[in-house]
Amino acid sequence: MRLSLFFFLTVLCFSQLATAQTPVILRVKLEEQTDTLGVNIVREITSIAYDAIKSGKVQLWDSPKKEVPISFNSLMEIEKNAGVAFKDQQLIYVYEIWNKEKKKLISQTQGFLFSIKMSNGEAVVFGYLDYESLKNNIATALPFINANGDCYLNLNNVISKKNYSYQILQFGEKVINNVNESKLLKENYIANASFNSNPLVVDSVESKYVEFTITDSEKFTGSKAKSSRAFINSLTDYFHQNL
Repeated sequence: MRLSLFFFLTVLCFSQLATAQTPVILRVKLEEQTDTLGVNIVREITSIAYDAIKSGKVQLWDSPKKEVPISFNSLMEIEKNAGVAFKDQQLIYVYEIWNKEKKKLISQTQGFLFSIKMSNGEAVVFGYLDYESLKNNIATALPFINANGDCYLNLNNVISKKNYSYQILQFGEKVINNVNESKLLKENYIANASFNSNPLVVDSVESKYVEFTITDSEKFTGSKAKSSRAFINSLTDYFHQNL
């Protein structure tokens, strides 16, 4: 299924929007997610989505209009015909609704569009998933957190607060043509405000999960080997008592 990506990106299916609410499409690239963020949201969301589709827990659709359901078998056919894997995606598109009230920013994530650009420049669209249908899978997933991340990091919280690198692709009915225009819109609309921040809710204390293994070799014998094992046992006891 090779369909025009432009069609999907220009379709806004947000119904009964209040005047203050603005439908937004974000482009989130794999390569732009730096290590300092603690997690690569493109890789994690793509992996979670694929497993959920495969297990039948969520429904993949042809577009945000959700007119044609796509089964996992159909998804595999798309992968086969395109010669690319769903999990190899370099970017995802996040559909949201933004609302700005004074300095308070509220966003509601609507869904994700998954697509890959071929070497010839043609786009392969795998489909669209509602965020609500994937929310529980995201909450229970065990994402890969690098050394800069919090071991209790919550991916839904990352999505809600926009703690990832992104460019604004469409804002309301306006298509954003370049990175500079997206940056200017962020400066003017978002500025120093935070999305979905609640002063009554305190985020978890930043923590690290440390796992260690100390082993010794049974090949060596004698007094030196015995002393070495005694040292290793003492070191193990110290780590267990102090970490």
